[in-house]
Amino acid sequence: MNDQQPGEPTRQEQEDYLVQVCDALGLDRDLLDVDLVLELTKQVAHRFVRPMAPVTSYALGIAVGAAAAAGAKPDQHDLAARVTALLPTESA
Repeated sequence: MNDQQPGEPTRQEQEDYLVQVCDALGLDRDLLDVDLVLELTKQVAHRFVRPMAPVTSYALGIAVGAAAAAGAKPDQHDLAARVTALLPTESA
């Protein structure tokens, strides 16, 4: 199955972009859980309001970074689940 839209970067080009972003920000690419961020963003956009989707993902990143800076090993999935629990239920 190919979910790529015409003119959209390939998955490899997207991965290469993320590697460049992580390098520019001084981050370990392995720490970035793309699927988790995309799922959280989708849930917020569909169940609440689209403009809050990137803001919420950014807040998750700040929470993960703050916990790591404090010496903790943050559970990104747990933090995302806490946010998702705040969202209105999906309508049928």
